[in-house]
Amino acid sequence: MGIQIETEEEDILQEDYDLYRTVLGKAKDLRDFTQTQISNWVSNHWTSHDEIQVRKVGKLFYFICLDNRDRANLICLGSANFQGALILFTKCSPHISLRAHNFSRVPLWIKVEGLPLLYNKTNIARRALNRIGDVLHFDNASSSTGFKDIIRAKVLIPINNPLVPGFYLNRQEGPREWVDFRYEGVFVFCSKCGRIGHRRPRCRLQWPLPRGTSKW
Repeated sequence: MGIQIETEEEDILQEDYDLYRTVLGKAKDLRDFTQTQISNWVSNHWTSHDEIQVRKVGKLFYFICLDNRDRANLICLGSANFQGALILFTKCSPHISLRAHNFSRVPLWIKVEGLPLLYNKTNIARRALNRIGDVLHFDNASSSTGFKDIIRAKVLIPINNPLVPGFYLNRQEGPREWVDFRYEGVFVFCSKCGRIGHRRPRCRLQWPLPRGTSKW
């Protein structure tokens, strides 16, 4: 049985209130980026309503937004790409612990390419996308009436699962058709295990060897 202590009013400092304006960021990549690198990226390449300060604590980045509209935009965006690495964003909730913040799922834009023209519709794409995550919404072009070249949707997917490259569409007439998923903003992923954050030469996944063979 653990001990019990009480919080006191003087425990909270004035600077602690910055947490209410903060978005937490985490790089889904084997590389370790510095605070200066991310701060320069924000200053030189982001469009914001006001200054966004960057601090690094451990492996996480704290994006302190002086304008709440910037904080809301980052939370809605969900992720961004820096030097090929996927940077995940989540709202900072000051009343829970750091380990309770969730980076397990990320919203990504996914293009559905290769559907036959008769079936190039959002309801067909939704059936497939719901197998890999939760469809948040389709873009305006995909939701509009008329013929389309591709279907594009924002999907909340588990970030640690292998990326699903696509699916087979089984038609009542004709052969089945392969349809591709294109994950926007994802440039570093492994062709061996399908996971985001590393490439095949650095994959740690061990494949079982056929019986009777040796490793070398």
